[in-house]
Amino acid sequence: QFAQDAERFKSLGDPIRLAVIGFLRAWENTQTATATPAPSDDPCPSGATVTEIACALTGKSGKEPSTLSHHLKELRHAGLVKQTRHGK
Repeated sequence: QFAQDAERFKSLGDPIRLAVIGFLRAWENTQTATATPAPSDDPCPSGATVTEIACALTGKSGKEPSTLSHHLKELRHAGLVKQTRHGK
């Protein structure tokens, strides 16, 4: 149990990973409430894909998802997030 806890704390030691966890928690909370659709000209569509998380954290669309994917992999490895696939 201590080894598993240490792995989780280690993965949370990065500020980007903490920001990702914060975003995902906020996103989950908004999914339970009645959400209004995002405007069509919004560069950050609603949802929690890698691109959308990067967009929310940087305020821009086009942040390199490969870097964020690495952080998400570390969080998955520590058992802090789960991954689901939609589409291709």
